[in-house]
Amino acid sequence: MSVLHVVPAERTGDGWKVVGAEAAEHRVSCQADAVEDACLELRGEGGEVVIHDLRGRVRDKRTVRPA
Repeated sequence: MSVLHVVPAERTGDGWKVVGAEAAEHRVSCQADAVEDACLELRGEGGEVVIHDLRGRVRDKRTVRPA
């Protein structure tokens, strides 16, 4: 199962990024957009999206079922 993480960008105000073993890292301006992008990326094979807060701690997880 693939796992993607939605984490804050390194510098405050830089937005959010989606990272994972096979995912190309990319940045977006808001966390909701990053979560949506991660879910869309996993829709073919399924997996899990791990959502982090501003301090980097896990605050939520979402399971994406294969389409």
